Amino acid sequence: GSPPVAKIEPGQKQLVRLTRTKEVPPGQELAYRIIIDEIPSAQPPSADGGKTAAAIRFQMRYSVPLFAYGAGLWSKEDSTRPRDPKGIGLPQLSWRTVAVDGKPYVEVRNQGAVHARLTDVAIKQGGQSKPLAEGLLGYVLPGAVMRWPAPAPAADAALQVRVNGAPQVQNITPAK
Repeated sequence: GSPPVAKIEPGQKQLVRLTRTKEVPPGQELAYRIIIDEIPSAQPPSADGGKTAAAIRFQMRYSVPLFAYGAGLWSKEDSTRPRDPKGIGLPQLSWRTVAVDGKPYVEVRNQGAVHARLTDVAIKQGGQSKPLAEGLLGYVLPGAVMRWPAPAPAADAALQVRVNGAPQVQNITPAK
């Protein structure tokens, strides 16, 4: 398997390969997060002639989603190989409003076979649109439910969202 931790010296490059230790079950998607920490060197300011004596050093953390698909399932077109149209995995989303400790939330359920990456999310009601998030709101994994704070929508409100980077914003069906 892949080592859980790898150190790359400053200024150097390193190819990192990630391997699975077991196969993904057919027709399923497995979700992972790759965490990359960029740690500033502990070099004292005197080592560079004092150029960084008053500098701020940042530790950066990158959290990269990674999805693996079992045989017979796919979610993106691939021009390098033919795909069986029956194997396309799509999120199946529904939503509702819930109250938690008296505060309104939008709850999104995914009953599809693959994740849903939600961006440009807004509640539309009465001809007006109230953004929940500009850019990325979050992910809803297959079989999961996620909840985000939201303005209290009216009963006839619609949830508009861009799913998995699609060019068009779509309306999500309210849960029954």
